Amino acid sequence: MTYSLWICTRCHYAVSPKNLDTHLRGHHKSHVSARTPAQRQATLTEMLKRPWIEPTEEPGRFPAPNSPAIPHLPVHSASPVSCQRFFLGGPGSRYFTVVPAAQALAEAARTCQAAGMTTADFIRAQVHREMADDQASEEERNRHVPDRKHPTEVSPWLELTRWPQYLQGHAFAAVAALGAPPDPEREPLLVAFSRSVERLVQRAYTTIAEGRIHLRPNTYREYRQVWQRLICFAYRSSRPDEPVQLRHQLTTAQLAALDEIEEYGAQLPPLGNNSGGSSGGSQDPQRYCGPLVLSPPSPPSPLQAKLDCACLALSIALLDHSLKGDLFESTVVGFLAVLGVDAPRQTFRDLFAYTKNLSGLVKIAQMLVVERAVKIANDGLVTHPADALDDMRERFLLHGVRAPFGWITRLRTYGKKIQNTTTSLGYIYWSEDEQTLSYRDLRLTIAGLRRFVRTEEETRAAVVPVLALHELQDDPVNNQRGWNFLQDQRNRAVLPTTGKQWLMDRVLRADWLREEFLEVDRFLERLLLLIHVTAGQPGRATEIVSLRHSNTVQGRHRNIFIKHGLVSTVTAYHKGYSVSNSTKIIHRYLPKPVSELVVYYLWLILPFAQSVDRLAHGRRGPRSPFFWARGEECWDSSRLRAVLQREAQEHLQTKMNVLSYRHAAIAISRVHLKCGGFKRDYRATDDAAFNEQATHGSWIAGTVYARGLQEAPGHVEARWRRYRAISQEWYGFLGFETYLGPRKRPAEEEKDNHGGPQRVREYITVEIN
Repeated sequence: MTYSLWICTRCHYAVSPKNLDTHLRGHHKSHVSARTPAQRQATLTEMLKRPWIEPTEEPGRFPAPNSPAIPHLPVHSASPVSCQRFFLGGPGSRYFTVVPAAQALAEAARTCQAAGMTTADFIRAQVHREMADDQASEEERNRHVPDRKHPTEVSPWLELTRWPQYLQGHAFAAVAALGAPPDPEREPLLVAFSRSVERLVQRAYTTIAEGRIHLRPNTYREYRQVWQRLICFAYRSSRPDEPVQLRHQLTTAQLAALDEIEEYGAQLPPLGNNSGGSSGGSQDPQRYCGPLVLSPPSPPSPLQAKLDCACLALSIALLDHSLKGDLFESTVVGFLAVLGVDAPRQTFRDLFAYTKNLSGLVKIAQMLVVERAVKIANDGLVTHPADALDDMRERFLLHGVRAPFGWITRLRTYGKKIQNTTTSLGYIYWSEDEQTLSYRDLRLTIAGLRRFVRTEEETRAAVVPVLALHELQDDPVNNQRGWNFLQDQRNRAVLPTTGKQWLMDRVLRADWLREEFLEVDRFLERLLLLIHVTAGQPGRATEIVSLRHSNTVQGRHRNIFIKHGLVSTVTAYHKGYSVSNSTKIIHRYLPKPVSELVVYYLWLILPFAQSVDRLAHGRRGPRSPFFWARGEECWDSSRLRAVLQREAQEHLQTKMNVLSYRHAAIAISRVHLKCGGFKRDYRATDDAAFNEQATHGSWIAGTVYARGLQEAPGHVEARWRRYRAISQEWYGFLGFETYLGPRKRPAEEEKDNHGGPQRVREYITVEIN
């Protein structure tokens, strides 16, 4: 059927003869047939030779219902029909129903299919096809940010961030690609930008006074990468050919800086994978536990210096964006939404995995502002960097200011608050008999854990001197530099020989011992694992590898003590110390076999090893006070992770790391121990009646009144007794014989206080010759 209408194949609607000249002049004036009035008239004359009708003068013709869709006209799909129309307005603009081409083909295919099938088979095939189509449609919808939500779907985090409204309709994967790290093959320009950010951050890190930035190597890299992704996002989202067009707007200063970094970046020669602006850290970050130390960066080339200057200007311009209208006019705020996209799961990240990105932006922003202030002072625009720093801080780098930094700190504060008041996801699962524990990739049986500990606790042959561990004395209050309990005069009778001389004599007489002595690091790794596993509730890896066996000037008191025949580790440093500047004194007690290993190492092995090291390598510096020392520093926490993974895979045939073991130990304590795992810190609210009668609380009683002669500063008797009981119960559960020491009450009374039936435990025997 012919409808005698002219359809513009570019604009996808019909054009009447009366409006053809206007249409060509307004929409296609660059076309060869419409550039001049004469050409447009010639086109109209040629078109009038074809069939046509004027809709304003005679009624139009419309397709019959369920006719095939007319080519070059858009199909408007709606349930239950699809429609088209010829004109956008006026006569002939009404909608008419059609069958889309795909639907028509499907109908024809169903007709052919039904001809060779039974009724039941045909119905079954149609149901399967509809289910497959529905699943495909659902998967396609899930790939995009939904346009709306049900009123009962509440998420305070997303309501605060407003990410769904900002990104609605866009595909999760396409949005996430805007803030992804650069692809070296396809985006060499963005690689140059990232190298420039790397040089800037390294220079800012070395500019700031030592000790003012507390970042570990891995944290430093993660924070720097967040800012590199911000710069990549600012460039990608400004491209006119970018499929995902977000509504943030660049200011004049941001546009100028972006043009400069594009100009200078394009002039740089192609960079190799290992060239240009790499961080020149002065130490291997995988082997040290101390804070990151970076050497000053090498001077950049003149073109790199221009790119770095433009990149710094862009970074400051992104921060210096006043937020007085739409929040998402800021590029940084838009980038926060992109960071919140979890493309593989097709959803938004929860705040538990997101706040570290905010901390990275805060830290790098502060560093770059300091670097900008130094540059302004060097250019002579201010007399001192502090003048420029104060001006920028008040303008856009304080909490609460109308700038992206204020929004970042608001989100981070809210996220931290929610983290501290809500539960995290659970992954612990117990078997019905509570003898098998599962945590993600970890599968652990109680019997297997006991065998694992027994395997790690090596038996000692009768080549070491006899050690009466319970007779060793300690003086915790002695803060003399370099002192430890081995130097206590009362221990001379217990330790009759000098460890250095004794071990040297043994090594020189025994060939096999000379070979075994080369495995000191292997021994220390096993000892690190034993202390981590047997001392009670596990500490953090950084706390353990930084234990000091001797007093120091900065840390003053050591971390290793001996009391009542057991070695104890006392940690004060924790991961929040650089923020809170407060310590948490935690006592952990080692079982007798492991305590003996620690004493043997400090008494016999360490002095000889230090002497050999000084002789072989000519080192004349001070001896390291760290138990796990490498040079003047301690081991990196990755050593504990590596040995735990290796030994667990070998002896338990399961995957285990520091975090999974920490969860497993807490879960085991809750189920199998009376202490129930972690307790709250000893607080002033734990006031016993006799302390209240003495007009003070339990905290004051422990820290001020009736202090023991041998209690080190910061140690509180009520605390260490409680921690000792937890440690003893833990390694008693593991199968070590427990020395209980003098009891304050009969065992029957303690049983009555706890109540409930007592668990029957099987103990293992460790042979110690």
